Amino acid sequence: GHLYLRAVATRALRGCSEEIAKPWWNQPFAVYRAKNYFGRPANDRLWFQIQLPGGNFFHSDTLLASVKNEAELAFLVVRPFVMHAIHGWPEFKFPQDWSKEIPRMAPEALLKLRELQSSKLNAKIDVAKDIAADIAASKCIAEAGYRFDAGLDYLRRIRAENKLDWSAGFVEHAPGLDYRIERVEKEITEATALGKMKRSQTTNPARLLAAQKLWNI
Repeated sequence: GHLYLRAVATRALRGCSEEIAKPWWNQPFAVYRAKNYFGRPANDRLWFQIQLPGGNFFHSDTLLASVKNEAELAFLVVRPFVMHAIHGWPEFKFPQDWSKEIPRMAPEALLKLRELQSSKLNAKIDVAKDIAADIAASKCIAEAGYRFDAGLDYLRRIRAENKLDWSAGFVEHAPGLDYRIERVEKEITEATALGKMKRSQTTNPARLLAAQKLWNI
């Protein structure tokens, strides 16, 4: 499954600007699905994307299970690369081998993770930065051939289904979601109208479904 996730991320990265993609041209990375987080129940509302040392990206089971097609998946897996490049999204650092340190530091890491990713709790992340990341990630996937507004579709669905477990955790820590969607939609509409953004249409829902069944994506 992680090979499929990495392949989707690699394709999306190829569509990104040099600022975003260059750090990974000669740097190996891996993308993984995390069933739960440090022993927490799988149905917990925790929605997370985390970068660990060595170019290891982990996405919560809740996040990946919510996508409807490969284009939406591409938006989700490339967005952390965008945040890292544009805003210096912090990665977790451990004094020793990170795989051995995670269990011992789990409670502290969980609280830190919520704070780092939340525009509600982290003063360094605001709606404007989220909007910029959404637009940049959308341009990445469009240039890579994926449906240009797939990320916008995903955000709209979160807003519409914000009372469900899978989306409630995201909405809780994403204040200004309505405004964010409005701005991203406006920017994408203008960019495509001016020819600054491709109106790509590939979604590959069947391939995503096969990956979900065969590889537990």
